[in-house]
Parts: sequence; C-alpha cells; structure tokens
Amino acid sequence: MTTLVLTHPACLDHLTPPGHPERPDRLRAIDQVLAEDRFDRLVRGEAPEGTLDSVTLCHNEHYISELRHIAPTRGLIHVDADTSMSPGTWEAAMRGVGGAVAATDAVMAGTQNNAFVAVRPPGHHAETNKPMGFCFFDNAAMVRSERDVLLDPPDAAVSRHRRAGRARRARHHRQRAAGAGRRQRQIPRRVRKRDPAALAEIQPRADHRLGRLRRTLPGSAGVDQS
Repeated sequence: MTTLVLTHPACLDHLTPPGHPERPDRLRAIDQVLAEDRFDRLVRGEAPEGTLDSVTLCHNEHYISELRHIAPTRGLIHVDADTSMSPGTWEAAMRGVGGAVAATDAVMAGTQNNAFVAVRPPGHHAETNKPMGFCFFDNAAMVRSERDVLLDPPDAAVSRHRRAGRARRARHHRQRAAGAGRRQRQIPRRVRKRDPAALAEIQPRADHRLGRLRRTLPGSAGVDQS
C-alpha cells in the first residue's frame, strides 16, 4: 500500500499570537516524526497552490474577496476571537486547498492508495461566509464537492474547465436550495421501477464509482483532534 504525503514550507508562514495552540510548531513536529526511518516508504511531494474555483465550491465569492482584501502585509490581525491572519496566511491556506485536491486526485486516479496532507491552517471548521476555529476554508467539504463521484466519469480525469463549470453549478444550486444537501443526480424512471435490464446496465458503473468513493473519504484534523 502506497501513501502520499503532501506538505509545503509556506504553511509555516501562517503565524499566530504567542502561546496560540495552532502554531507552526505543530507542523514541525509532524515533519520530525515523518523523517524517521520507519516512514521511508512514503511518497512525498509539495502541496500545490489551490484555485479559487475549488474554494468557491464551499465559500461565497464575497467572503473570499474580503479575506484577500484584509490580509495584512505585516503583523497580525484577528478575524475572530481565536483566528488570526499574518502576511503568509493566504498562501498557506491556498496550499491547504491545493494539497487536499491533489491528494484526492491521486487516490481517485488510483496512483496512491491513500494520502496525508500536512498543512496549516487547518480546514474543517470554516463556514460558508466566515472563518472559525483557526480555519479559513473547509478543505474537507471542498474535496467532497470536487470528487462527487455521481457526476465524475469513471474513466477520465476531470479537467480544470469542468471543475470551473461545476463550481458555477454548485453556486447556483446553493442559491436555489438555500444550503440544502449534496446535489443529487436524477435516477431514471425505469431504474426506480427496478427494471432488471436497467439495473443490469448501470450496475457495473455504480460498483466502480462506489469503489472509488470508498477509497476517498476525506477528513481534516485540527488542534482538537491532534
């Protein structure tokens, strides 16, 4: 079994106030442990910078624009009671987005069995239009949206063009559904009626996609889960 590990030094540049529990030393501790001989078989790489198309799958454009606008050029600013930004925060957060997407792509493509993305700030508490709990973006929700296996073709990588289109459709869906759950693909009537021929026709595709889904269950661990 091969495991991909993605990280990036830019994630050390997201600075927090002295004594803050979510600090660069967390990532340094992970790097130190993963440098041990027992982890030599890990496949390692750098987390690429993410795209705004990915971010807009889960966060509205006004929030993203405002976050970029308030990013400081020096010092720290507080965006809520326990979440702060430094000059390196934006790139660090976008490396988290890119790392999460790249890791999921590798697992979905079958080139890696699983993946671990060592980045910070963490990415699971953030809400649609505000940071929360040290997080600016919800990377776990993003990759679930990007890798919606009911919409992906089973034998082709999803192009950047299709990702952008899917981001637009996701925004439209959120506006209409006012925060309802995952997009659903309409099931043909003859399948709903349990037509044996129709079921036999879609079963191989369903098995393939469900297998890919089982390989790709993203999670995000922050300070409270370390």
